[in-house]
Amino acid sequence: MSDPWADAAFLAPMLLAALALIVIGRPDRRRPLIAIVAMVLIAGLLVQTRLFGALGFLPGVVHSVATLPQMIENAKFAARYIAVFFNILPGLLTRSGPTPPPAVVVIECALFFALVLFCAFRLMRQFPATSSRRQFIALTALASMFVMLAALVITGFQQGMVTGRYLSNLFVFLPLLIGASPIGSDVRDRFDRTVLALLAGLFMISGLVSNRMVWNDRMPTTGLNGVPQLAAFLAAHHIQFGYGPYWWTQANATGWVTRGKLTIRPIDFNPGEGRFVPKPVQTLPEWYTKPAIARQPARMALILPPSPGDCGAATTCLAAATAQFGPPAQIVPYGPLTVLIYNHHLYLPPH
Repeated sequence: MSDPWADAAFLAPMLLAALALIVIGRPDRRRPLIAIVAMVLIAGLLVQTRLFGALGFLPGVVHSVATLPQMIENAKFAARYIAVFFNILPGLLTRSGPTPPPAVVVIECALFFALVLFCAFRLMRQFPATSSRRQFIALTALASMFVMLAALVITGFQQGMVTGRYLSNLFVFLPLLIGASPIGSDVRDRFDRTVLALLAGLFMISGLVSNRMVWNDRMPTTGLNGVPQLAAFLAAHHIQFGYGPYWWTQANATGWVTRGKLTIRPIDFNPGEGRFVPKPVQTLPEWYTKPAIARQPARMALILPPSPGDCGAATTCLAAATAQFGPPAQIVPYGPLTVLIYNHHLYLPPH
């Protein structure tokens, strides 16, 4: 319910597919489709209202419409996402990195859309003879992929390859689209099966040979990103709870990595208010309430990154922290970070 893309990836495509089949499908197949429409509408209502407020604590994200230059950049990012996720030609992506070469992007996107159109034409060719289940799955898959692409392009989200995770529905719906496409027995259908078998083989080979360093070199422990070391440093200063920047401290992972020995809540700096505030995404409002903070040990830390962004240099952030929370009892450097230690509870403004 807290996923801002669930509606675009699942609910809206299912609704569009069911409505389309009610209009263009056979009359004797409409009853289950009407039931699907009703279930999707009820599910959408429950999601949007957070179970009529019962799960109102779940976070949500409000996205704005992008400007035209942003939409152009978003379209470029979307093409790169497809190249990384689709990755059908063995050996094209053999190195680790967030940005594939332009030639790879063009080739992979051309193959992706060719495959999608290939499946769509197969569906159209035998649509009347196709079962309603296959029709519904195929139309839902098509709608999901293109609705998500449109959402990525027109939405004013923070740009970067990290947002490619919103296109993970390709992993689900592209195979479903291929599987739901009808298969006949004439010459054209045998050719279709040959093409799909070839593509399946390319997928498997590409998965084995692409980005080989993931298979050979990268161990799971490297994903801890220094959390155990930071936790040991803070423990040496008798800190079990603190605030810090999301990425610099891996804030949401600290509790899991340290088995609850250290908790770091992610924060942002609001330049308009000139103070630190709860991070609005990937968090719960209950984390920052006075009762929740009062249950923590009184000795707390406020961790400042070397380039805190909106609050400027570290000295400016220190001044802002002092104005908001008072002078720290200690100021301790930790690598590029600055750790402010307080001997009293630190309360933030409401989420």
